[in-house]
This record gives sequence, structure tokens and C-alpha cells, in this order.
Amino acid sequence: MKWILNIVFIHLLCAVATAQHEAPAHKVYHKNEFILKFDNRQTHINGDFISIYGLIAGISIHHTIRIKTGINATLFHAGSAGNGKNQNNVSRLQFYTLGSEFDVADVGKVTGIIYLQTGLGRHYHQVYDMNENKISDQSELILPLEAGLYGSYHVLPWIDLKIGGGWRWVLLNSQDRLSNYFLKLGIGLHAKKYRYTRQRKKSSY
Repeated sequence: MKWILNIVFIHLLCAVATAQHEAPAHKVYHKNEFILKFDNRQTHINGDFISIYGLIAGISIHHTIRIKTGINATLFHAGSAGNGKNQNNVSRLQFYTLGSEFDVADVGKVTGIIYLQTGLGRHYHQVYDMNENKISDQSELILPLEAGLYGSYHVLPWIDLKIGGGWRWVLLNSQDRLSNYFLKLGIGLHAKKYRYTRQRKKSSY
């Protein structure tokens, strides 16, 4: 219960910080809008670098707060059954998330963003011996929590580059093995901002 209260407190604190700063010039389109995007986080599980992919939907409020939900999964298994160890772990994750992003600072065309989300899903876990014989095949409930910070550079009002990272905590099961850092690198394209920019250019002629 304590960690739930901590999450709620952090969200409220970020919301207050977001409300204190005025949106800069590159955030000229202030209407709320629906968002749909693909997400990926590079992370480290069972000695492997692997991507967690996500399909995310939500709402953007004045382009400073984004409330979102989504489904996330590792498309491939992390770990190997034949790496010569006495016991080898192979994992695959699938979980649903609910979270938010808060724009907390703007310096020129760069926006600092705090990223928070919690989830609920399954960890599909297999254990092999050194001869690649399967010892166990399990599915367990997990509750991942992610917190991070990344920067968004606005190349144009409707195109931004994102880079950052954070930490993932996994509760309930396999905490030590699945808790680790993650890195985010991507590009954002905003259709409504593009149309709005085009309309402004036409009206100025």
C-alpha cells in the first residue's frame, strides 16, 4: 500500500511542477488531443540486451501532460538455453501499463520530461540445464514500475527527437532478475501539429 501512495504523490508533485511553467513558442497548438504511438525501451535481462516494445494510446493535455495506457512485450526471449552454465534462465515479458508524462522544463527547443508508469502482466520463465534440457516452464504475475527522465528536441513544431532513460522495478516475483535500467531513443511525429502549422502558413499569405 505504501508504494501505491508514493506513486500517487509523485504524480501529483509532477503535475504541480508542470502547471508552474508556461508553454514555449514551439508548443503553439494548445488543444487536447488523442495520441497513439509505438514505444521501445532498451534494457538488460538475463545477460541480454533486449527491447521492450509498446503500443500506447492516451490523451495529451495542452501538450504538457500526457495520460496514457498501453500493452508492452518483449517480442523475443531474453537469455539463452545453451551458454554453458549449470542453470540458464530464459524470459519473455508481457504487461499492460498506465502512466503519465510531465513536461517540467523548457530550454530553447529542448523539453525535459518526467516519465512515470505502472503495469501488470506476466513473466514467462523457462529454466534449462547446461545440456539444454528444460527443467521448468513457468508463468508468474509481475507488477513493473518505471520512472525516468528524457529530453525532447523539437526539430520542427511537429517533429521531435527523444532520448533518455530510467529504472524499472519489478514487484511480486523475479524482482532481482527483472529490475534494471532502460534507455529510450525515438522520434515523434505529430499530425495535428503539422496540419495546424500548415494552416497558419496559408493564412499568413
